[in-house]
Amino acid sequence: MNDRKERVLGIGLWFTIRRFLIMFLPLAALVGIVLALFYYADLRTAREIVKGKEIKTIDRGVNTIGDDLSSVVSDLLILSEQHELQRVLEGDEEERRTELADLDSNFLSFSLRRRIYDQIRFLDETGMEVVRVNYNDGKPIIIPESQLQSKAERYYFTDTIVLAPGEVYMSPFDLNIERGEIEKPLKPMIRFATPVLGSSGEKRGIVILNYLGANIIRGLERVSATTESQFMLLDPDGFYLKGLRPEDEWGFMYEDRENRTFGDDFGEAWQRISAEEAGQFQTLDGIFTFRTVHFLLTGQGLDGRRDKALQPSVARPQAEEYYLKLVSRMPPYTLKDIFGKLLTQLLPIYTLIVALLAFASWFVARASVERKKLEIELRIKEEAIASSVNAIILADLKGNLNYVNHSFLHMWGYSDEKEVLGRPVAELWKTKDGASEALEAVQSSRSWMGELVARRKDDSVFDVQLLANMVENEAGKAICMMASVIDITERKKIEQMKSDFVALASHELRTPLTSIQGYAELILDGDVGKISREQREFLEIISQNTRRLEALINDVLDVEKIESGRMTIKMEKTDLIQVVDNCFKTFKVMAEGKGLQLEKDIKTSPINVLGDSDRLSQVFSNLLSNAIKYSKEGRVKISASIKGEFASVAVEDTGLGMSPEDMKIVFSRFFRAEDSYVRKTTGSGLGLSIVKATIERHNGDIKVESKLGAGSKFEVILPLFKEKEGTGQ
Repeated sequence: MNDRKERVLGIGLWFTIRRFLIMFLPLAALVGIVLALFYYADLRTAREIVKGKEIKTIDRGVNTIGDDLSSVVSDLLILSEQHELQRVLEGDEEERRTELADLDSNFLSFSLRRRIYDQIRFLDETGMEVVRVNYNDGKPIIIPESQLQSKAERYYFTDTIVLAPGEVYMSPFDLNIERGEIEKPLKPMIRFATPVLGSSGEKRGIVILNYLGANIIRGLERVSATTESQFMLLDPDGFYLKGLRPEDEWGFMYEDRENRTFGDDFGEAWQRISAEEAGQFQTLDGIFTFRTVHFLLTGQGLDGRRDKALQPSVARPQAEEYYLKLVSRMPPYTLKDIFGKLLTQLLPIYTLIVALLAFASWFVARASVERKKLEIELRIKEEAIASSVNAIILADLKGNLNYVNHSFLHMWGYSDEKEVLGRPVAELWKTKDGASEALEAVQSSRSWMGELVARRKDDSVFDVQLLANMVENEAGKAICMMASVIDITERKKIEQMKSDFVALASHELRTPLTSIQGYAELILDGDVGKISREQREFLEIISQNTRRLEALINDVLDVEKIESGRMTIKMEKTDLIQVVDNCFKTFKVMAEGKGLQLEKDIKTSPINVLGDSDRLSQVFSNLLSNAIKYSKEGRVKISASIKGEFASVAVEDTGLGMSPEDMKIVFSRFFRAEDSYVRKTTGSGLGLSIVKATIERHNGDIKVESKLGAGSKFEVILPLFKEKEGTGQ
């Protein structure tokens, strides 16, 4: 029904969806834009945080290298200034041997304690090894004098011996070579050397430390473990000392790795990194952060200043200052993961907000559509009321007119509503008593229907049927009265003509029927002489059909009274149990005569209703009569009970029953089932229609349940009597 109403109004589901989309889509887009702005702001913030962390990580890496190398330089200078070394250089042969043994022991102890030097050596001014301690993978040993070698031709000796006092030589960072082959496992190495001076300030040799560069690599790995970026250590040519893959490292030491450089992997980034000291930038390959590590010397060791660079030796005048590049790379996929987490955090928020907006938009759209429907319905109703053929009247609670439609003006003979608005409703009727009664009924029971005589503007009168109701607001408070009025003058005339005809026909039929019935009974009683058996059978048929025709006339008269509204209903407090009991006693003999068992089931007593006991007795008699007539065997039961605020009287049988099609028209006039047994049974087909009309006049209802071949159940529902209801006609 709602769908049909929506189609009539032109407002359906698609209209609601359109309203919803009009509201929801802009709001969802606005929220999306706002959250996108937040996202990009957070993205910039996150990117800056990442860059800041990368800079701090690079700084930590540079500090790690600086601390390690400064520690090496410090160790080197301490060893070069040992007293034992001076005594070895300046003592006699015997004293020299003793001090040399002590020096060996000191170097051995130092190697064991520090664990970061592959070799600790002292060479005299000729380049001959005087002392050499090999670390030997954690088991330091002193090399015998017989195995000591001259290193006079080695570049690290020639470059170091020419240095000024306090200056330090540092070799490039490379792999250790033994017997012309790269030592395996790989052993990254940096050689540190400084001159040793005699007591007169002359150069008497050098001290060399072969520093295990793996310590720097491990230090950088510890630093990089705290970040998601990739750490790389490059030499000035871009070769990997620490790379992304082990097979790419130390390319300058292998002929087959000459093209495995940072520049080959990240050409655009290498152009900037190789040309600048430090910086940070982003390319398609990620965020690169870098810093150049210069090996510079101060009085305490290495730092980042350029004012005291290690001087190249005279033997290698072409050499330039040595440096390394420490680079971190935050790959695009890592950035994507970081930024994806931001998006993952915002998506549930956006989803929740959009869901709430969708719910709110749908709610508002539905409310808007419902309001639109109400407006259209109200407009339609206003137009329907205004154009209705019925006269429509609205009055305030005091009974003064405040609205009338065009049909009212036409019916009462007024030309303008201003002539009647504000006047009492009572002035519209011939007598004020009837109008007052109707007004009081509406005010007390909220509804009234009946007939009145109306008075036109020209004082002529006409018959009307009036249906009046109290109009209430949502809280149930009365706000006005509304009445619909129909001019029934013509209908009354027709009804009167029909009543007159029925009365005349009934009278004309009753007179001969009475005579026929009377004479038939006299003959049957033998008052006119003895009759034969065959004559008696014929007379009984005449008497039976005369009574049947008389019952039919009574039913027709009742139907006419119901239709014309002239059926008299004496409404008073009535005990249904007493009515049911009387009917039960009346039909008990009839049931037993057919071999049926008539049962009575009373749940409570008394059961009081507001009704006419005679009319109700007629109702239950009709139901019991039908149940007995249309039951061949079994039982018939009448029961009475209370259900909430209603009384229930049910008549059940085990008779023929009805089909679903017959149940739909069982209360129609002249209805009789097509069963042969039914057709043989006498009846007018008006009984159930009279029963239904009578029950409805009692403000009740009648229901039927039946199954073909399994019997029927008729249930009468009547409102219980309430003391304030009183009685009436």
